[in-house]
Amino acid sequence: DNKNPQAGPKDAWAILSVQGEEVLLPQDYRCEGPVEVWLNGVIDAMQKAIKYHIQEANSTYIEKPRTEWIYNYCCQAVIVASRIWFTTEVQQAFTQIEEGNDMGMKDLLRNQKTQLDNLIKEVLGERTKNDRTMLVQLITIDVHNRDIVQNMVDEKTDAVDAFIWQSQ
Repeated sequence: DNKNPQAGPKDAWAILSVQGEEVLLPQDYRCEGPVEVWLNGVIDAMQKAIKYHIQEANSTYIEKPRTEWIYNYCCQAVIVASRIWFTTEVQQAFTQIEEGNDMGMKDLLRNQKTQLDNLIKEVLGERTKNDRTMLVQLITIDVHNRDIVQNMVDEKTDAVDAFIWQSQ
């Protein structure tokens, strides 16, 4: 149900996936006039909504433990923001190495393993089907991330322009 008291019967306020995940539009969209016009407007509103939610998820990533943060956003926003932050964390590890901290990448690997363990604990709990699907997707991506960082630790990769990192 639309919580906007001024909403009319032709107002769209959310995107609802086949799986039942609801993504709120940042502002309602009125579906009136020629269908070819308002349908393009709906598509634009949907794209803006996903972009908005990704930006929100990305900007709040470090404000809460990840195992709480993931339940505040739609699956696509969580996955995209997690990927952005993984790249940021790898870049930070390289910066630490450049500044003389040889443990930068090893510290990141330890953090990756902790995040993965925490997600595994989450998926073992009682979850909705959508939450479980999101967790499985994140675990799959995090296993890949962990393997990337493990390979860089094993190869003693110490530069951001190294092929092993750039090939990702």
